[in-house]
Amino acid sequence: MEYNSDIKNIIVIPSHIGIIMDGNGRWAKKRNLPRSSGHVAGASNFKKITRYAAKIGVKHLTMYAFSTENWKRPKAEISALMTLFKVYLEDALQNFLDENIKINFLGDTSAFPNSLQNLIRDVIDVSSKKTGMVLNLAMNYGGRTEISDAVKCIVRD
Repeated sequence: MEYNSDIKNIIVIPSHIGIIMDGNGRWAKKRNLPRSSGHVAGASNFKKITRYAAKIGVKHLTMYAFSTENWKRPKAEISALMTLFKVYLEDALQNFLDENIKINFLGDTSAFPNSLQNLIRDVIDVSSKKTGMVLNLAMNYGGRTEISDAVKCIVRD
């Protein structure tokens, strides 16, 4: 067998990476912190991951940030997550959108507070002409809901 030493230096960058943001609450609990601290740490990592993925040439990054099942969490935790989403999107409009990243939202965002829905629309609008990496944020998204919605659509058609 002939060995080509050039092959070992090849790095393959995936064109699409999907990440389920899970375990932030457990991370905080292990450190005797409130669950909301875990969510804040997760959001900080989210920004780092997104910028790094764009930098190395990933074409699509999908982050699963809030599933339909997350509505079953305590109201205080949901409220903290909505506030965190709002803070993140406001920050994105001021700072993050200088990056060449197009942002899409997957899921039913109509369930979110109006202020968050407005921010989502603003982020989509401002980033729509970006030509770099596509960041898909799955918010209020779930497999069961997708299947249910697909069946309803088939029946309607």
